[in-house]
Amino acid sequence: MVQLDVMTARAPTLRKGAMGLQAQSRFGVSMLGGGLSTAFQRVDEDRALTLAAYFAAIRAISEDVAKMPIRVYVPMTPRGKDHKPTHRVAQLLNRRPNSEMTAMSLREVLIQHALGWGNGYAELVRNGRNEVVEMYPIHASRIRVGRNKRGELTYYICNDDATETPFASVDIFHVHGLGGDGITGYSVLQYASESLGLGLAAQKFGASFYGNGTKTSGILTHPGTLSPTAQENLRKSWRSAQQNLTNAQGVAILEEGLKYEPISIPPEQAQFLETRKFQVDEVARWFRIPPHKLGALDRATFNNIEHLGISYWQDTLTSWSERFEQEAEAKLLTPAETDLGMQVDHDFTDLLRGDSTSHGEFLSKMFNIGGMSVNDIRDSLGLNGIGPAGDVYLTPVNLAPAGTVPNEQVEPQEPASPDIEDPPGEPESLPVPPVRSLAPESLAKVYESVFEDAARRLLVKESARIKKTLGRRGTADDPVYYESKLPDEMWSTLGPCTQSLVAAVMTAAGGEAVETTGEVEAIAHDYVATWAERHGLESRREIDSKGGELPDWTDRHVQIAKDETQRIAAHVVALMEKRDADDQKTI
Repeated sequence: MVQLDVMTARAPTLRKGAMGLQAQSRFGVSMLGGGLSTAFQRVDEDRALTLAAYFAAIRAISEDVAKMPIRVYVPMTPRGKDHKPTHRVAQLLNRRPNSEMTAMSLREVLIQHALGWGNGYAELVRNGRNEVVEMYPIHASRIRVGRNKRGELTYYICNDDATETPFASVDIFHVHGLGGDGITGYSVLQYASESLGLGLAAQKFGASFYGNGTKTSGILTHPGTLSPTAQENLRKSWRSAQQNLTNAQGVAILEEGLKYEPISIPPEQAQFLETRKFQVDEVARWFRIPPHKLGALDRATFNNIEHLGISYWQDTLTSWSERFEQEAEAKLLTPAETDLGMQVDHDFTDLLRGDSTSHGEFLSKMFNIGGMSVNDIRDSLGLNGIGPAGDVYLTPVNLAPAGTVPNEQVEPQEPASPDIEDPPGEPESLPVPPVRSLAPESLAKVYESVFEDAARRLLVKESARIKKTLGRRGTADDPVYYESKLPDEMWSTLGPCTQSLVAAVMTAAGGEAVETTGEVEAIAHDYVATWAERHGLESRREIDSKGGELPDWTDRHVQIAKDETQRIAAHVVALMEKRDADDQKTI
């Protein structure tokens, strides 16, 4: 209890000092050395970030790991996951790790430090139950890792007054990269100083080249002897006339026999552009990241860009996400939660989603094998579910466990005819032939709620049109609407769910997944056309019975859904039986 009180008391001072930018630079130079590379470039944490490729690599990895949602869950027996979206750790890593920053900001800083410095640190603040309730990042330059007198791993934090405060390892969240002792990671910035120095040198050379008006250095030769003062005056005069882009196209006038001889190697001969391109690849190697993530698209094509992205996820992001997850499980979970088997994982689903066509094909296949329901698909697309009907998982009826014999086909049964009379003069309603099995009838019931919603929307449009006609003509009957516009409205409103039900019934009754969408659409379109004619006649009959007034259609959508789903199922089964019979005759 004393240890918790002490840590809580000193935490605000530590946090304030830990994020000071001036302190970062002061400690950073002394810890990394900040010496000159062979290319005579000082490489430290600030200058390295001025190299575009280095900055892009740090940014890409840290942002991509930080933006992925983190799932906290307990594995279920024998399979499955009991997700805990409101768990304390889930809130820390997805919402607010402290009162001063968002979760993405914290995770981004930790990964950024781990990438460049080799180590990312955060102070863990606990409550009275010893649960971590806050996390504050500490700059890597302020941490010294060692052992106390008892040999325990200890993190020593450098304060603003140059004193050190020891922290037990359980109170510091530590993410590190590749290292030699398993405790701390190597500093990429330090080990890559020569590579980065070359890149900085090329960058500085390019800036200097244009700063000198694209003119190379050279020698001015005078036939006589010049005094030191004259030499200095000539040098200054030449520079002022030739340097900077304003004077790039100026003309130099040489007097008294002066001659100019260039001595620098031109940029094209020094392979300046090639060197700069190579440095992008060099930085990519240090961070194990595909060059296209750094903006180098020389070898990226439409055919391989998706696979390059998958490679980036497999080779780069999974390593850093796994390090973060294991540290979270070790430091953020309580012993009781660890005993339950609670786990912390990154969810890379959105990152791995392909183009719309490929993703649509994947969802379709998952639906056809029963791997996903309608609601699962809608949830993955960020849409609300359609109700209990969308939680049904459909599978082809011809599949059975290996080594077993599929159940014998159920005897055909006659489904109940829809309890509705055909309007006088309307075309014959579709016959209700025997159904091969109970599956189509059951599917019809499953789809009732979907059809209810679609039928309700249709009736809203139809009622609005009737009211408009009633006000204009004094009667609700509108033959033009029912004969020409209603079929299109019904297809746009009820066509999609009709196609879905047709495909489901064909799959269940035929014993195999339906692959030909054209056939499904044709059957659904023909049925909806007949349905529109029947619906129009029934609506006009009710309008006539009300003396040209608007009928009460409050519950009509419920009856429509109940009747039509059964009729569609029966109609599809009848078509398939007829097709089977024709096939038998052909044989």
